Amino acid sequence: MFNKQSHESADASLADSKCLAYGQQVEELLSASTPDVWCDHLWAMYGGYVLAQRELGYSADAPNVFWSFRDLLFFFQELKGND
Repeated sequence: MFNKQSHESADASLADSKCLAYGQQVEELLSASTPDVWCDHLWAMYGGYVLAQRELGYSADAPNVFWSFRDLLFFFQELKGND
């Protein structure tokens, strides 16, 4: 017989452990530099990417790269505001 409550508990436990693992990865990432420095690095990387597009030509993935850059930048900017 399927126990719905134990299945939901296992799902919640898996989600909790996943969040903890993500949190540890973010902590490790932030131990390398401050959010300010990460923002500066992201701008430098994205600026280099945009300049390289002239030589590389059209990329259908360019909008996705922009949205990823934007989301990462917002993430680090939010961390700056929480300091």
